[in-house]
Amino acid sequence: KELRIVQEDIKEGQSQEFDGLKMLHGSLGERMGCLERMLGENSDRHTSELAALRDIQANHAKEIGTLKVASVSFEGLEQRLGHLENEFVGSGSRHLQEFTDLKAVCIKHSEELAGHARDFKALKAIQEQSAGDVRDE
Repeated sequence: KELRIVQEDIKEGQSQEFDGLKMLHGSLGERMGCLERMLGENSDRHTSELAALRDIQANHAKEIGTLKVASVSFEGLEQRLGHLENEFVGSGSRHLQEFTDLKAVCIKHSEELAGHARDFKALKAIQEQSAGDVRDE
C-alpha cells in the first residue's frame, strides 16, 4: 500500500511537472512569437533609418562637391585679392612719391615768388625814385 501511495505521489508530481512544462512550452511559443514580431519591427525601422542615412549621405556628397567648387573659386579670389593688395601698396608708395615731388615744387615756386616779390619791390622803388627825379627837373 505504501508503494502505491508513493507511486501516486510520484505520478501526481510528474503530472504537475508535465503541466508546468506544457505551460512553459505554451509561453515559450508566445515568447518566440513576441521576439519574432519585435525583430520584424526593428528590421523595418532599421531599414527605414538606413534609407534616411543614405539620403543624408547623398546630400552631404552634393554639399561637399559644391564646397570643392567654391574652394576653387576662392583660390582664384585669394590670388586676385593679393594682386589688389600689392597694387594698393604700390599705389600708396607712388602717391607718396608724387606728393613729395609736388611739395618740393611748391617750395621752389614759393621761393621763386618771394624772389620775384623782392625784385618787384626793388623795381618799384627804382621807378618811384626815377619818377621823383623827373619831377625835380
